[in-house]
Amino acid sequence: MMRDDSAKRFLKMSPPYSLVVFCWLLLLLQLPLTAAAIQEYLYRSMNPPTKAHPVMDYYTTLKDDSKETPIPDFLSSDQMDHPRVVEFYSPTCPHCQAFAPQYVQFANDFGNWTAKTQHQSLGNVQFHAVSCSVHKTVCRQESIRNYPTIKVIPAYKTSAAAVQLQDYQLHAFKLATILGAEAVPSLPTLQPQPQVPAGSNNRIRRPPGKHVVPRTAKTNNRDKLLVPIKKKKAATPPLSRSSSRILTRTQTEVFTDAYLSFFRTMKDSVFMAEGPLAKDRKVKLKAFLELLQDALPPWKLFHALLDKLLLDFNRIVYHERVWESTLERFALSTSDWSLACQQHGSEYTCGLWSLFHIVTVGVTEYNRHVPPTQQDNKQAYFNMVAAADTIKDFIETFFICQECTRHFVQEYNNCTYHRCERLQQQKNWQQLPLWLAETHNGVNVRLQRTRQQSSTTKMTTTEQQQQQQQQQNAMWPSAKECSACWLEERGNLSRYDEPILYKYLRLIY
Repeated sequence: MMRDDSAKRFLKMSPPYSLVVFCWLLLLLQLPLTAAAIQEYLYRSMNPPTKAHPVMDYYTTLKDDSKETPIPDFLSSDQMDHPRVVEFYSPTCPHCQAFAPQYVQFANDFGNWTAKTQHQSLGNVQFHAVSCSVHKTVCRQESIRNYPTIKVIPAYKTSAAAVQLQDYQLHAFKLATILGAEAVPSLPTLQPQPQVPAGSNNRIRRPPGKHVVPRTAKTNNRDKLLVPIKKKKAATPPLSRSSSRILTRTQTEVFTDAYLSFFRTMKDSVFMAEGPLAKDRKVKLKAFLELLQDALPPWKLFHALLDKLLLDFNRIVYHERVWESTLERFALSTSDWSLACQQHGSEYTCGLWSLFHIVTVGVTEYNRHVPPTQQDNKQAYFNMVAAADTIKDFIETFFICQECTRHFVQEYNNCTYHRCERLQQQKNWQQLPLWLAETHNGVNVRLQRTRQQSSTTKMTTTEQQQQQQQQQNAMWPSAKECSACWLEERGNLSRYDEPILYKYLRLIY
């Protein structure tokens, strides 16, 4: 009996049993709901966007229903003055989860990046995300089939005009190109079907004057700002080929020289026989154009030409007349290389070397900016050996100087300058442009020696020393142009400091 009385007293002091059970059930029900809410979004906790987390995860209180669900403005509006990058994801997708911090980092890097086209300055690039687990209707209307999927939407465009990418394709170069921005100076204005008098390339003039001013904001891009300068009304004295004065080029001139030489090659060296382009030449030409398309920095005019040639490649290369008419639409209003290229003695080859340097630096920079989530994916990188092979094939097939081609191909096949070992080095992307720079200098020194050997008179010791100095001066950059690029050994500048030399190449190209 005492035991029963104690039980009754305990029940009087305790809350009703049903209430306790209800509270426990409520708590248990809340736990999975909270977990589910967390799993519905990857970026939701980051809203509103901050400097640390600039990704806006789309959220609405409306029910996901085909009739009620609104399409967000960042997808449907053509009135937005800023470009948008949108990631469509599933929060349960492991790859999406791994990609999320990288997407945030990428957005951080471009947080204050303003898209500037040739004609207008646009608003800052905005980064959005859409959870397809929550917003199924939106994702269906956007035809999302796998996760994560990226869409890049230019300013004043809807998602119908978006360029769709996979996560591993999200790259600084590609983003700027899609948005129509340029990370290199604009080339001279395009002039449809220009009437260029024969022999006009013999007149060497400096393109319209602009100075290169590096950006002050911290950035990994190779972009520069150009500011106009007022030209003095003074005649430029004629330049002697024997002049020791070093002429430098603005970045506008470097890229203009490269474009002019590429364009001349396309005009003069692609079709060398009647009828359609031979299969072997087609394969090598297309490979080189594709290399340029991927490796060139955002360069609107050049990319427009490459896109046109590759979009309908087989039809365009079927007949020389179609090929030439396509090229004419992208001819520059200027047909003159820079004064600095004139000093080198061959404007065409000077510009062509510039193009190769730009490409090899571009390959390196592309590989350096591969997103961390893709660093174990070999397909996300340029293969340095394949890139070098493509350049070699282009020179062997389309370069008009037979003797020059023979020397280059012979050295290439012999792995001169340790090419075979250097380009096999994993993650050491700088070796590609450094190998090309060493190859270029080897050509310059060989040509200098050839000119010196043409003299049959016996030289004094002083003259021999002068010749040695001339051979060293034939190397670029010289100690006068970049003293930090050279290593001093036993009081002499004997070889390049490779890390510093690459930084110099990156600055120029």
